Order: sequence, then structure tokens, then C-alpha cells
Amino acid sequence: MLSTVISSPVLLADDTRLPVLDPGRGRTKTGRLWCYAVDPPPWKGPGHPAVAHADSEDRKADHAEVHLATRSAS
Repeated sequence: MLSTVISSPVLLADDTRLPVLDPGRGRTKTGRLWCYAVDPPPWKGPGHPAVAHADSEDRKADHAEVHLATRSAS
């Protein structure tokens, strides 16, 4: 699903902090949820709206670069 959404010519992206379990420590830590969305109808594009999520432990740009690597290769 992620590769399908990312291959869209118009892409919306956002990242959000959220609590995630931290096994062994008995509490939570902060993780990141990267959201990628495509909604072609407003731009008269083909296809249907779709959203895909990917997670990471931090907000380093490396994570988004990995997610979007297939997009730049297209």
C-alpha cells in the first residue's frame, strides 16, 4: 500500500508523535507515525483516495528518505 500511495503524482505527507510500548521498561516512549496520503479527485486525477502509514523511533530525515526512495526513482 505504501508504494502505491507514494507513486502518486500528488502526495500529502505528515509525521505525528505517539506513545509506543517500550518492552522491558514497563512504560511507553515516543515514536513517530509517518502518514502519506493521495486524494486525486480534487485535482481531476485517476484513482481513489488512499492513506498509508509507516512508523519509526524518531523524526530523523533518514526515515522519510527511505520511504520516499522509490518515488524519486520513478
